[in-house]
Amino acid sequence: MNKLGCDVSFWQGNMNWQAAKQAGIEFAFIKCTDGLTGKDPQFALNWQGAKAAGIQRGAYHFFRNSLDARKQAEWFVSTLASANDGWGELPMVCDVEDKGTVALTAARIMAAIGAPRLTVETAVKNYTDRVSVLTNGEPVMIYTSPAYITTYFKWPGWSLYPLWLANYVPTAPSVPSPWHPDRIKCWQFRVDVNGAFYGAASPKIDLDVGYW
Repeated sequence: MNKLGCDVSFWQGNMNWQAAKQAGIEFAFIKCTDGLTGKDPQFALNWQGAKAAGIQRGAYHFFRNSLDARKQAEWFVSTLASANDGWGELPMVCDVEDKGTVALTAARIMAAIGAPRLTVETAVKNYTDRVSVLTNGEPVMIYTSPAYITTYFKWPGWSLYPLWLANYVPTAPSVPSPWHPDRIKCWQFRVDVNGAFYGAASPKIDLDVGYW
């Protein structure tokens, strides 16, 4: 059954989660961390507020290609654990959209055109593996776009990971290889300019369809 959801960070300001619920929001992906030390200043309020409103939650980490992948995983898991509220009702998410380069000398010269595919893939895999170890096998969902998949994700094993696809098209998006269509679990389909209607303090909010 398809569900309407949103994804939020400090950019949405103080969310009114009861208003979000009344607007039809059934789930939310909430930014937790960024890189090695960044913590979203609204995370705790969003995490608690969404739960109080009866909205399913998943936490996400903004992955930085230029930083140590395993240490990013450790920072995310420790920050989420400090909320003392489990891992959330939905999968944890690795947000892969950073255009920087991985922390390898050979990759620095590629800064103008983005990181080499193999280094990005390896870094993301290192991150997801470390999260899995630290959480006793909890699933990690990958958030990314079709263009990013085409450029950076070639390993067939990605097809086993749940996918949250960002693609602003009017109908259900096609799913690029190596993912299979049945692995898309969430679709970010638009940035809505009626943020206040969905409980945001800012004018805009990302909307999603969940397939669960």
